[in-house]
Amino acid sequence: MHTLAVLLRAEGHEVRAAYNGMDVMRIARLHRFDALILDIEMPEMSGYAIAQELRVLHYGTRGPLLVAISGKWNNRSEKLLAQAVGFDHHFEKPCDPNVLLQLLAARGRGQDASGRNSSRGEVDHLGL
Repeated sequence: MHTLAVLLRAEGHEVRAAYNGMDVMRIARLHRFDALILDIEMPEMSGYAIAQELRVLHYGTRGPLLVAISGKWNNRSEKLLAQAVGFDHHFEKPCDPNVLLQLLAARGRGQDASGRNSSRGEVDHLGL
């Protein structure tokens, strides 16, 4: 995901990167992010477990946009699990960076993925 972090920075986004699940949770408890991009298969803690903990951490508030990226979306049950634990979107590797940038831009404009207005905020990303 290093390339993704470089791309997001080049597009003007603030990026904090972590490469294992425990570091993600440590950073997420210290900072409020508008969006997190999580690899499903990280060392120490899966993206599924992180998403579930983040939804509990932000319960009752507008939590961050959660985007899953995985190299193996080979069956419907994995996509259903991603939705069940709280991911907003999921992409297969390699994901189209333009689609990801559009999602993040919509979030920064205060819109949800459908283009409807939601609370406004500056986009701050955690790229993994």
